[in-house]
Amino acid sequence: MWLNAKEVSDDKFVYRSLILFQFAFGLFLSAPVIEFGQMHGLCVGTFSAASLTHFFAMMRHCHSRRLWKCKVLLVISSMSFLTVFALVWISRADHHVLKDRSPFLFYVAEALGLSSQAIFPMLWFRDHTANPARSALVTSSWQREACRRPEVSVSA
Repeated sequence: MWLNAKEVSDDKFVYRSLILFQFAFGLFLSAPVIEFGQMHGLCVGTFSAASLTHFFAMMRHCHSRRLWKCKVLLVISSMSFLTVFALVWISRADHHVLKDRSPFLFYVAEALGLSSQAIFPMLWFRDHTANPARSALVTSSWQREACRRPEVSVSA
């Protein structure tokens, strides 16, 4: 995620949303649901909202060929996390309804949301045509690197 954010270093909101996500995810990992139930839920909500916000901000810079795939992943992730939160509220109202009728529904929704968020950074690719100045810099530095020839030493 940090490498993708580096590609859009001119967009400060991307860095802010990524820092918030990293902080909330760290809190989530340090607050297990068994020991810190309320805080765990707050951390899950915060890191989910921060990651969705970050990915939404990154989509403004996404290459057009991959944009629709990133949109699909963002929709899957959003719907999955909404489903997780709905299932938490349902289980608070009736503790047995999910265990009796659909014991793996929570797991499937959570795994689908987290998986789509894990795939998003690997699929995202910067559209350099949106910023001609940046595109020229990238192209010229690539051309300079490609035109360099290794020095050959001739020894007798």
